[in-house]
Amino acid sequence: MEEIIKRLIDVDNMVVETENKRKSELKELEKNYEEKKQALIKQLTEAINKESEEVFNEIIRNGEKEVIEIKEKTAALLEQLENRFQKIRRDIVGEVINQIFLKG
Repeated sequence: MEEIIKRLIDVDNMVVETENKRKSELKELEKNYEEKKQALIKQLTEAINKESEEVFNEIIRNGEKEVIEIKEKTAALLEQLENRFQKIRRDIVGEVINQIFLKG
């Protein structure tokens, strides 16, 4: 009988020890899971930030390119307008001079 009680106590101790070991392993797994989760979140956040920065920089470059194109087109248009103005001015001055000398 004593032997049976001793074996039951041994079995109970093994169960408690196994349960404690499993709890410890579970805590370690949860800790590893949390660390990996945080590392993945950090990695994804960095990747998203990098990609966002690249997209932002591309948008800025495209905007700057458009500004340059608009400035060039505006300069060309202003030059055309200046040339037209000068031609009309010369024509008017010529016409006024002709009017003065032909009627005068």
